Amino acid sequence: MSKRISRRDAIRRTLFGASGVTLGALATGLPASFLLDRRVAEADADALPTYTILSTSSTGHPLNANMPGTYPNSPDDMGDPLRLIDHPQVSELGAEVIGTIGGVPITAADFQDPADVRLGSQSFKAAGAWGALDASLRERMAFIHHATYAAAHSEHGNVMKFHGAIRSPSGTGSEMLASMIAQENAPRLGTLTDKPINVGGGLTTVGGRPLGKINPEQLQSLFAPSEHPTQVDPARITRLRDAVIDRIYGDLRTNGSHAQRAFLDHYAISRRHAAELGASLSPLLEGVSGTTSRDQVLAAVALLKQNMTPVVVLDLRAGGDNHSDSDLRTEVEETVEHLDAIQFLWERLQAEGLADRTTYVYLDVFGRNLLRSDGRNHNRGHHGMMMFGPRVRPSVVGGLVPFMRNGRIRDFHATDIGDVPFEQTLESAGKTLAAAIGIPQDRIDTRIAGGRVLTDAIV
Repeated sequence: MSKRISRRDAIRRTLFGASGVTLGALATGLPASFLLDRRVAEADADALPTYTILSTSSTGHPLNANMPGTYPNSPDDMGDPLRLIDHPQVSELGAEVIGTIGGVPITAADFQDPADVRLGSQSFKAAGAWGALDASLRERMAFIHHATYAAAHSEHGNVMKFHGAIRSPSGTGSEMLASMIAQENAPRLGTLTDKPINVGGGLTTVGGRPLGKINPEQLQSLFAPSEHPTQVDPARITRLRDAVIDRIYGDLRTNGSHAQRAFLDHYAISRRHAAELGASLSPLLEGVSGTTSRDQVLAAVALLKQNMTPVVVLDLRAGGDNHSDSDLRTEVEETVEHLDAIQFLWERLQAEGLADRTTYVYLDVFGRNLLRSDGRNHNRGHHGMMMFGPRVRPSVVGGLVPFMRNGRIRDFHATDIGDVPFEQTLESAGKTLAAAIGIPQDRIDTRIAGGRVLTDAIV
């Protein structure tokens, strides 16, 4: 007779794997890599990288259509082709408030005409909605205009592998962006797992194997006693901490090196800290009620606060698959929702002391056409990667050029970026992100073939 697996056990296995190593790491403060291999204590502990929050999906949101770089510097310049780009119009959507960003009301007028949006000390023409974000957030925000070379939803996995340009740890084979980042940054961050945790984003694989997805509600229930589904049992975590520490000390007394024992003494948390940590999980996840963008933000911050993973994958919606969005209302509503979510994320990161330790990046399967037919179709030649973090220089990198056919402008594609040809802009965007999150240059070159770091976008 087969043993029944409870729903909670199934969730734990999705998040931690059947071994429970990461749960033990959570209770002790020791990286999962140390629990599995004591040699991690000998690793180089130089300048720590940042955590990464990656928003991605196979949807292909139209966030690229209204970001800095898609509006003309002078609307009256009839020679500037950017004036032809379609943006939401007040004549179609009306003047009413469509949503709010950090409490600031937003209307179609905030998308229709170019506004001066400050990124650090520079101003760029963009949808005025971007200006509703806190200035402190815009001081570390960059936009990279590039291509993903994909035009189908099913190509999301290939885009996340940069069409094979992202290599395995040895520099051979292929890997996805999220798993590559996790593999590189987990040892130096000392996270509880060396794999990404997916709380709502597109398909993520590790070594070619699909990574299970856990939604924010499931994460909330994972640590809660069954009789109190929104609370965490601190005593349970303290008991687990004691059991793991006792087992490791016993092993290191006879088989351990001085460096390993010193590592244990440095990183292992006290029984009091374990109890406090258990109690802290409840308020971090308080307010989770579904799988909305805000729920995903709460889950992501909770995971990073507890040092569970180097990378959280989510999907903050930004317009959807808007082929039939003829008046671009959904585009406006969900772009506002996305900006409000990253404003909320910024506030949560600040509140939890993570603002200088976390980098956020939006990278989808493709962008959308900047000239609309009914709504917007897939654009393999233009995507806008947006990121913010402590090593990100406020900037707009790359640009747009008309795509011509039979002597007519059919749409817009990304330009070359300096000496980086159009065909290597995706790899260059990825290498720039890797530099921003603290991966050393030699490892960047080993893990991502082609392109180069775009130094205008990083500090």
